[in-house]
Formats: sequence, structure tokens, C-alpha cells
Amino acid sequence: MAHFEACFLDLDCVLCDWASAAFAACGHSYDADKYHRSGLGWDVGHAFGYSKQQLFDAVDLCGEGFWENLEPLPWLGDLVGVASSIAADVQILTAPAATSGCYSGKLKWWQRTCQELIQKPPILCKDKFYLSRRRRLLIDDSDENVDLWFENGGDAILFPQPWNENRDLHKDPMCHVRRRVLELVGA
Repeated sequence: MAHFEACFLDLDCVLCDWASAAFAACGHSYDADKYHRSGLGWDVGHAFGYSKQQLFDAVDLCGEGFWENLEPLPWLGDLVGVASSIAADVQILTAPAATSGCYSGKLKWWQRTCQELIQKPPILCKDKFYLSRRRRLLIDDSDENVDLWFENGGDAILFPQPWNENRDLHKDPMCHVRRRVLELVGA
């Protein structure tokens, strides 16, 4: 029997490298260590003198191709495998961005990258916590999404990234995920 009825995986910065692509859209290269030391939290544009709106305007200019061509992160298969080992259903739960081609690009990314691993298409949902309840797990890089998920009855793992509370674990995020999974399933 699965420990969870469902495990929801965030797409951007958990399964795919949104940060590098967004920085490239602004003409910069992304350096996780430099960003980590900035202490700026999720406001990735601010790290290079851009407002959040300017950053997303740059992404918007790239259209659907920005989303479709995001690079999968090296642990994608491992993360889906871990999620599949503890949940009856694994799905992508991703927030929409107010940019052209966001959902269609994310859908094409899923089809190209991991449709064989995750059979259902991504769920696009701004307020992810509406899907939270007992026996549902969220793995996400947003402190806020994880906190709201917990508040609404589900379990969650904060995926380590330089902009969240688990920033000191960002060099080996899967080690943290595996440790948290063991804690959650009582192993």
C-alpha cells in the first residue's frame, strides 16, 4: 500500500531549470552559489537589478519556446522514482505565469521530457494549497506553497534551492528529499 494517495511535484526549479533560462532571457548567466550568497529570497530578478515584472517581461518575449525548451534538472528521474515509491499517483503541479505560451509550453515540455514517467499532463494551479489534504504530498521550492500546503492538511517537502529556507542544502537536494521521505513514511 502506498503511503500517499498522491505526490505533486512542482515543475519550475524542481524538475526543470527555470532559473538558468530566466537569467539567460535577461542576458545573464545563473550562478547558484552567487545567488545563494545574495540572501534575496525568491526575488530572482532583483539579484541582477530587475524587478519581478521586468524578469517576466523578458520571459514573455521568448514565448512558448521558453517553457518548452527548459532543461530538465539532473535528478528528474530520481525524484519521480522516489515519489512513485511512496505515492499511488505522481503528478506535476505547476503555477501559471502571466507570459505567452506558459501552459502550452509547459505541456510540450512534459510531453518531450517526462510523459513516460508521469502519465498525466501537468496541473496548472496558482493556489496549490486547494489540492492539499491528508495523504497528499507536495514537493515544491516555494516556502509559501509548502507552508500553505501544511496548513491545509497535507504533507510537504521544501525542495532545497538558494532562495528558500533549505538554501544550505541546495547542492545536493535529493539527499534532503530522501531523508524527508524516510521521516514521512516512518522508516
